[in-house]
Amino acid sequence: MRLYLSKIIFCCALFCALCAAQAEEVFLITPNNRYVFDVEVADTPDKAAKGLMYRRHLPSDNGMIFIADTDRVWNMWMKNTYIALDMIFFDRDGKIVKIISNTQPFSLEILSSDMPVAGVLEINAATAKRLNIQTGDILQSPRLNNLTQ
Repeated sequence: MRLYLSKIIFCCALFCALCAAQAEEVFLITPNNRYVFDVEVADTPDKAAKGLMYRRHLPSDNGMIFIADTDRVWNMWMKNTYIALDMIFFDRDGKIVKIISNTQPFSLEILSSDMPVAGVLEINAATAKRLNIQTGDILQSPRLNNLTQ
């Protein structure tokens, strides 16, 4: 009985955790391809502050997106982050303006957009290179209202 109750509690906790993590699809558009990512949305100050910290794994087609209401210079770091990442900075139209590849886990180095932008998409390290994502390509997101069906 105890084992059965433990399994039910575990399943309920897992379900609640999955529901709490708001996810949506974003697309990275290159001249030759369209890639889809299921991303968590850092849409609260707490989620934005925590980001992908403490995670030990990120599925290959997942990530996290940060979008501000107004353009700003984004300064990120890798404190408490186990996973090496690519950071893709984009403007309000979704145009990719800067990519920082293969960030160093746990680094306190400031990783900056260097200019005001709408936000940043974090995905697994080396993914941008593998998919040939470059500056000038487009990120489509419902939060930017630039999705075309």
